Amino acid sequence: MSEQLTLLRALEILTLITGGTIALLALRAARRNKSNALLITALGFGVIALGSFAGGVYFEFFSAQDLQALLTTRIMQVGSQLLGFLLILYSLYSRIR
Repeated sequence: MSEQLTLLRALEILTLITGGTIALLALRAARRNKSNALLITALGFGVIALGSFAGGVYFEFFSAQDLQALLTTRIMQVGSQLLGFLLILYSLYSRIR
């Protein structure tokens, strides 16, 4: 189990780094092109990355053996993913200047 927990921690950190990098690059592109759509895209990727990381932190500090903590972690992660994807979808389909 400890190898799996170590792998989970590493994946959470890599998710944060990758999502944060995508969000940062989209933010730079938004500023360079003065595009609100890219700004919302950056926000979407940031929400996905931070939500996943926040769920992992919550999981670490509240016992992994507790089913309620596990469910709360998954709700945080899936909820942030949904919000992030909705923001990205909005940025792609709306007529934002």
